[in-house]
Amino acid sequence: SESGGDPSVNSTTDPSGKKPSCQVAGQPDNTPDDPATAVLDHFNQVTKSSYRDGKTTMGYIRGRLADMFTAEDLIRVTDYATAKWLDDPKMCDYLRPKTLFGPENFQEYHQKAMKWDEAGRPACINGKWQIPGAISPTGRVDTFKGSYDGTDYSQVPEGFRS
Repeated sequence: SESGGDPSVNSTTDPSGKKPSCQVAGQPDNTPDDPATAVLDHFNQVTKSSYRDGKTTMGYIRGRLADMFTAEDLIRVTDYATAKWLDDPKMCDYLRPKTLFGPENFQEYHQKAMKWDEAGRPACINGKWQIPGAISPTGRVDTFKGSYDGTDYSQVPEGFRS
C-alpha cells in the first residue's frame, strides 16, 4: 500500500470533496438511423471494406454532411469511385473514407459522380467508361460490337460483283 502501513497517511482523495464534473456532449450515437452510419455501412458493403465507426472515419463523413451534402450524395460518390477504382490495381487502395470524403477532394468527386449518375451509371472496364451506343475508337458503334465479329470480309460473297 502507498502509506507503507502507516494509518496516519491518507493517500486517497475524499470523494465528498470532489466537485461534480460537467459532461462533454458526445457525438450523436451511431445508430442504424444515423445518416453517417448508413453511409459507412454502404461504403463497407460496396467497397468490400470493414472500416469502423471511429472518430476519424465518421469525422470525414459527418464533415460532408455538415457541409450540407446529403447521405445520398456520399453514397453516390462511393458508388462512382467504386465503379471506377475497385478493379483497378493502382487505384483500389484509394477506396477509403479519407480519400472520398475528405474536404480536399469531395467536391470534385461529387461533380463527377453526378455526371456519371446522369449518364446512367455506366460500367468502367479497363479504365474506360462503357457508354451504351457510344462510338468506339475503331469507329464502330459499341452497341453492335460483336454482332459481326469473326465474319470474313476478305472474299466477295457469291452473287455480288467484284
